[in-house]
Amino acid sequence: MNLTAVEVLGIWLAVGFTLAIFSFLYRDNPIYRVAEQVYVGVSAGYGLVVTIFDFLLPLFWEPLKNAFLTAIGSPEATSPGSFVVIIPFILGVFIVLRVFRNLTWLSRYSYAVLVGTAAGIVIPQVTDSILIPQVGNTINPLYPWSLNPEYANQGTFWQFIYSPGMDALVTLVGVFSVLMFFFFSVEHRGVVGGIARVGVYVLMITFGASFGYTVMARVSLLIGRMTYLLNPEKGGMVGAAVWQKPTIVLLVLFIVAMILFALSEKKRRPPAEAPAG
Repeated sequence: MNLTAVEVLGIWLAVGFTLAIFSFLYRDNPIYRVAEQVYVGVSAGYGLVVTIFDFLLPLFWEPLKNAFLTAIGSPEATSPGSFVVIIPFILGVFIVLRVFRNLTWLSRYSYAVLVGTAAGIVIPQVTDSILIPQVGNTINPLYPWSLNPEYANQGTFWQFIYSPGMDALVTLVGVFSVLMFFFFSVEHRGVVGGIARVGVYVLMITFGASFGYTVMARVSLLIGRMTYLLNPEKGGMVGAAVWQKPTIVLLVLFIVAMILFALSEKKRRPPAEAPAG
C-alpha cells in the first residue's frame, strides 16, 4: 500500500483524535480537552466557511451585485438579480446585534419572522406527511380479517399475527389507551383506569424502542470507529515499521500519558487531614 506523506499524516491524526476522545472513558484529562477544543474550533471554522461560500455569497452577494449592475445597465450582469435579498440580510444583522445589550430588542423582529415562516412551512408538511397518515392508520378496517400469505409456510398462527387486521387492532388499542391515559376529566379508576394502565405500557414500549434505536445508532458509530482503528489499511496500516502502526503506537503513548497524569494529580492532591483525637 503506497501512501503519500499527507495521507499518512491524516491517518495518524484520525487515530490520535479518536483515541483522545475515547480517553474520556477513563476520566477528564488534558488530552481529551485538547481534542475537544480542536473539534469545536474546526467545526466552527468549517461552518463559517460553508456559510460564507454556500449561502452568503451565492444567495446574497451575487443577486445583489447583479441587481445593481442591471439597474445601471452594465453588461456584466449575469442575471437580473434582486434587491429583495437586503431584507433577510438586515434581519440576520439584527440577530447578530444581540451582542449589544441596548440593541437586543431588534432581534425580536428577526425571530418573529423566522418562527412564523418556519411554522407556516412545517405545520402543513407535518400535517400532510405525519398526522393525516397516522389518523388514517387508526381507522383501518378490522373486518374481513385476512391472513398474511407471506407467512403461509410458517403456519396459520403467524399468518394471523402478521395479518393486516392484527396491525389495525394493535394500532387502535394503543392509540385509544394512550389517549385515555391523557384524558383527565374522568378519574382513572375501574375500566377507565385499566385502559389508562394499558396506555402507560404502550408509552413505555414506545419510549424503550426509541431509546433502543438511539443506542443502536450510537453503537453503530462506535463500531465504525473501532473498525477504522483496527483496519489494516487505516489505523493498522500494513507494514512492520513503527510509523505504520498508528493505533498501537498512539494507544501505548496515551496509556503512558494517562498514568503520568494520574501520578501528577496524586502528587498535587493535598494530604488528608488527620482526624481530631
